[in-house]
Amino acid sequence: MRRLGDPAPADIGDGATIADHGAMAVRACTHQGEKRQYVLDLDGVDRPQDTAERRQALEEFLRSQLPVAMEAEGCRP
Repeated sequence: MRRLGDPAPADIGDGATIADHGAMAVRACTHQGEKRQYVLDLDGVDRPQDTAERRQALEEFLRSQLPVAMEAEGCRP
């Protein structure tokens, strides 16, 4: 995440990091009866141009899409 610029922790899932040009969130789940970790990773984001707005958009995206993506993959918390 360092290469994506100024990574900082965020309170999403079991842990998340938001950087200037990307973000990542992790959450424990069960998939097909086995314990796993689901990772949602965003890389190379450059819009909106304002870095503070971009970081806010990345955080909102992780919060809204982590549970949706997990559900779509059959990964239950």
